[in-house]
Parts: sequence; C-alpha cells; structure tokens
Amino acid sequence: MTMLNTYAQSRYYTMEECNNDTLKYIEKNYEQYKVRYIGKTLQLLLDESELKFEEFVPGKFSPWVRDKSLIGKIKDLSFTIYFKEYQYHIYLYVDAPYTLRWEVAMDLEGDECESWGPKYYNFYKDIKIKDIYIHKQKNGEKIKNYTRP
Repeated sequence: MTMLNTYAQSRYYTMEECNNDTLKYIEKNYEQYKVRYIGKTLQLLLDESELKFEEFVPGKFSPWVRDKSLIGKIKDLSFTIYFKEYQYHIYLYVDAPYTLRWEVAMDLEGDECESWGPKYYNFYKDIKIKDIYIHKQKNGEKIKNYTRP
C-alpha cells in the first residue's frame, strides 16, 4: 500500500495526458507531483520534460545570507514558459552542497540573449533539486490559486 502511494505521488504525466495543454503539464509535473524531482538531479527533470526550455535565469545567494560561504553561489534556476496570455515561472531551488558559482555561470553566458542549450545543460545538470515553485501570471499580473481546468 505504501509503495502504491509513493508511486502515485511521483508519477510523470505526458503532454498528451494533459491534453497538450502546456500549463496543465507544468502544474501536474512540477507543482502537484513535484516530489518526483525533489532530491534528484536537474538532469532527470530536463531529460524527461516535453517542454522547450529557452528563457532562464540563475539566482544567487545575496551578501545578507547568514552562512557567508554561500555568498555568490547559485541557489536557484528559473525558467519562463509562455502560453497564450499566461506566463509560468518555474523556480528550481538547488539543494546542498552548493557548488556552482555565479561568476562561472556568468562567464559561461557570453551573449545575454542566448537561450537554453547544451553548454547550460552540461553546466547545471548535476545540481540537486531542493524544491520547485511555480509563479503564475496572466497578462503580466500575478494570479493566485489558479489551476488549469
């Protein structure tokens, strides 16, 4: 019984099972069943995903963090997905140990307009996911308690 419950919590939903609705796909896999990815590497999420990740932003620990050894290290990675008048920002929070440095990530960037590609995948793929949060907007305004029908 416990195994069935664990399996149900970590199920992956295909785009087809979500009626080819990008936002429903995000809600199912990265909001409702995010436990599938918690403690796993970013590589698992990216390799499984049917989304086309393009726009991304790495976040770093601020100078005001209590543990000074974390300053300048990457704490999260966010991807923005656009679908009609909606924007979903997928925040992937990194789990310890925090090994990737902000400066190295910025040196990797080169052109600010670059979209997600193999060099970024290879740089970030081994980070472990601590948590996932979805920030939802419609026409540029934050929407709360919204779930696709």
